[in-house]
Amino acid sequence: RSLTFSDIVFCEYHRHTVRYELVFGECVLSRHIPENFQLHTAALLKDGMFVKAHEAFVLNIAHIVRLARTEAVMKGNRVVPVSRSQYAAVRDAYLSFRLG
Repeated sequence: RSLTFSDIVFCEYHRHTVRYELVFGECVLSRHIPENFQLHTAALLKDGMFVKAHEAFVLNIAHIVRLARTEAVMKGNRVVPVSRSQYAAVRDAYLSFRLG
């Protein structure tokens, strides 16, 4: 199954699988991925609408509802952690998107 980038709210990496949370509440699990999460999500990150928020999470900026120092509330009220080391990058990408 192929997913469109705009349908992805966020991706979560856990034990060599990636869980894709989609706009309408659907969840899609990848098969076992041999490469690391960074390589697996490289196309998303290159797109410019996605940002790495945590070692195991990549977020679609368009689906961030609220951003705090330690978490992002995503569409559907799903809360995703934001690491201290990634907060500035997430904040900057989010503000740039929201302010146009």
